[in-house]
Amino acid sequence: MIKLTIDQLVKAAYMGSLKRFFACGLAMPAWKALRHTAEACEKEVAAFEKKRDELVAKYEGKVRPDKNGWEFGKPEQAQVFGAEFEELLRTEVEVPGSPIRLDDVQTGALTGEDSIRLAPFFVD
Repeated sequence: MIKLTIDQLVKAAYMGSLKRFFACGLAMPAWKALRHTAEACEKEVAAFEKKRDELVAKYEGKVRPDKNGWEFGKPEQAQVFGAEFEELLRTEVEVPGSPIRLDDVQTGALTGEDSIRLAPFFVD
């Protein structure tokens, strides 16, 4: 199993790192180790988005006009939402698979930032 926080997973997904990673050609042992990981990551991201949207609704938040964050009617709502949202991001999840060596990535283009975001997927 690969352990990471929701924050790590969501950042990797939203920044495109996961997509680039799973598009890479892998050595056969690495492919076998990760063959179910992409689907599990997608499910975890979808579950996060659902929980996030439920939290926003719970505290009566609305998407900002610039679509960057949320607005809340009362500062207390924003504060409590922020605390619960941070707790959600710190939640650890496990996805199926085993970390692989960076050398197992045979084709594709991962940036240095991708490698940092994807650290839980690689052994040291």
